[in-house]
Amino acid sequence: MNQANQAHSTRSIRVLLADDHAVLRSGLRALLNAEPDIEVVGEAGDGYETIHKVETLRPDVAVIDLSMPGMTGFETIEVITKQFPHTRTLVLTMYAEEQYILRTVDAGGYGYVLKSAADVELIKAIRQINNGEPYFYPQAMQVLMDRRRQNSNEDSLDMLSNREYKVLVMTVQGYSSREIGEKLFISPKTVDTYRQRLMEKLDVNHRADLFHYALRKGLLERDDLLRDMVDGQMMEDIAGLTYAAHAHFDHDVEWDHEVDLVVVGSGTGLMAALRAADAGLSVIVLEKAEKVGGTMAISGGGIWVPNNYRMAEAGIPDTEEEALEYLFHVSQGQYDVELARSFVERCNDAIAFLRTIGIEWKFLQYFNDYYPHYPGSKVRGRSLEPIYEDSSMSPGQYLSHYMEQAARERGVTFMLETPAQRLVIDEDQAVVGIVAETKEGHLVNIRSKRGVVLAAGGFDHNQAMTNNFLRGPLYFTSAVPTNTGDGHLMGMSLGAGLRHMNERWGWPVFFDPDRNTAVTALATELGKPGAIVVNKKGVRIMNEAGPYDAVTRAFYTFDTGSYEYVNIPSYVIVDSSHRDRYPLAGYQPGIEMPHWIVKANSLPNLALALHIDPDGLENTVEEFNQNAAHGNDPDFMRGISEFDLATGGDPDRQDLANICLAPLTEPPFYGAPIWPGALGTSGGLQINRYAQVLNVWGKIINGLYAVGNTAGSPIGGGYPGGGGTLSAGLVFGYLAAEHMLQESVNPT
Repeated sequence: MNQANQAHSTRSIRVLLADDHAVLRSGLRALLNAEPDIEVVGEAGDGYETIHKVETLRPDVAVIDLSMPGMTGFETIEVITKQFPHTRTLVLTMYAEEQYILRTVDAGGYGYVLKSAADVELIKAIRQINNGEPYFYPQAMQVLMDRRRQNSNEDSLDMLSNREYKVLVMTVQGYSSREIGEKLFISPKTVDTYRQRLMEKLDVNHRADLFHYALRKGLLERDDLLRDMVDGQMMEDIAGLTYAAHAHFDHDVEWDHEVDLVVVGSGTGLMAALRAADAGLSVIVLEKAEKVGGTMAISGGGIWVPNNYRMAEAGIPDTEEEALEYLFHVSQGQYDVELARSFVERCNDAIAFLRTIGIEWKFLQYFNDYYPHYPGSKVRGRSLEPIYEDSSMSPGQYLSHYMEQAARERGVTFMLETPAQRLVIDEDQAVVGIVAETKEGHLVNIRSKRGVVLAAGGFDHNQAMTNNFLRGPLYFTSAVPTNTGDGHLMGMSLGAGLRHMNERWGWPVFFDPDRNTAVTALATELGKPGAIVVNKKGVRIMNEAGPYDAVTRAFYTFDTGSYEYVNIPSYVIVDSSHRDRYPLAGYQPGIEMPHWIVKANSLPNLALALHIDPDGLENTVEEFNQNAAHGNDPDFMRGISEFDLATGGDPDRQDLANICLAPLTEPPFYGAPIWPGALGTSGGLQINRYAQVLNVWGKIINGLYAVGNTAGSPIGGGYPGGGGTLSAGLVFGYLAAEHMLQESVNPT
């Protein structure tokens, strides 16, 4: 990447970034600032701010998106070109259509780069433009070479008949064929015939081309156009145009496939595909990876389902109201009442459907309700895992494999290594399809008559998004590498509202440098007698037998004196009595420990080896031992909760006053750093009880659904018990399909 020798300037190229998506700007800033000869001197979110920043910061190059609120990118470029000629403008956009390229040149733009190739071409383009040489990617150059022929065609207004001219003007004013027909006293079909004829004469392919043609020819001014559009389109629709600009309009698309439903992602989105196909709908699943399953396939396969059939069989009482009360406390009151109630009321319907295709369930041994002291909790029964016999599979693999096979049997088409690129909307802003890219690099347009379900996972592997949304650093996520926030960004491009984007599903992890992988550090090891977790000051930070999501929050304690997350990393400390009985980082007793798990004959030596304050560690262990001998933990109440006892405790240690607590007294001692890992991000698009995506004003974006970690968690930042994340995704996938089955088909 570092090609500073290619730059001819002896000073840094000063760059201004103008885009209405802060996440994208953040990613571009990181990309460009890594170059020794480029400096991002400012950012702007709209055209007016861009012009102000150009005037005050005097950048060499302004990188500008075409679709910004208020003043468009074209208008912004025109102003900069006329008033601030010292700044050259470079368009960075998702639009490859020729009308956008030509308008950029007309406005005075110096270059044109597609966002899909930004990591490859943007740096080269900035350097070339700074040297006074325009930069247009190859397809754009071809468009410019063909312009003379196109201009000659565009100048042929005299080729149009009087009736064709009227149809042209009224079309770009926003009138429908029916409305034009009423004004000209002809049928809508005749209007379409005139429109097709005039488009052939002007050598344009889409209605959008007519719009830009009219502006270039001065047939109407932009303000006149917007005023005239009010007759055919409400003003609130106009407010959404800046969002819609990031999607394709359906009249610009030639469809390659047509189905009832498109599902983006093959994790919990499989439920929507399977339910829809079982009811006879045609379904395509787009999967970015080379195999089906997403993060669900590498999960524990557990689900959290209140009042389930296994509880009824075992005589364990439960009610929907108890579950809702429990969820209220788990979420600290931040759950969405509508979503939580929808989940509780319909979760058993979703599981009953899975049973009809052959998936049965049993009680999960560990990781039941994580907070049994909260009202409405159940010590056992709500967490289930699938029953299966194939020992070569994990529960998550089995669940994913079985659902995939059932979906294929019902006719679902899986398109692997085919990431979704953008949504397609109609003139009413409803989602009617999607554009994807095949592994061969070809774009494929898929019409979806009933809807698109975004189930592309979280944004764990999108560094810009994690930096901008999470309130602390993200380490060692378990989510699959394809979770880069694609569903979030597609929804956001249509103005979707967001929910709990600052949250993640957390669990502590070791990091094994030899295998370059994270290893879970859970209560099943850390909660056993003879183990504690301390920070670099030697101070305990958590209830080691507590639920993994809750204890992960302890890592993010911020020290305002040293100005750091003082608990990252922290350290697991165990004595030989623990090591001889229980696994540590997955290494069973008696197995030689790896080099990164430190062994020492004394606590001070262990502290020095791990860079922990020796005095702090000794003081902590001394106090802990005194309390543990009496079965007490006044700092974190370890061993009081039913969850602690069932998950972290050792019921065979009847020699102890508390089966979760034992003094650390027997050398040698062992220690290793642990980190705040994550199962995935939990914030996403705002949805309603049917998984329909809502925009920032709380209105439904018709035809668009979101489930799993692409949707904002229905229970906020809460984690009720084992399987809480998976069950929410499956249930709302089921509800999305059920809703589509009740809806009428989008008209062709």
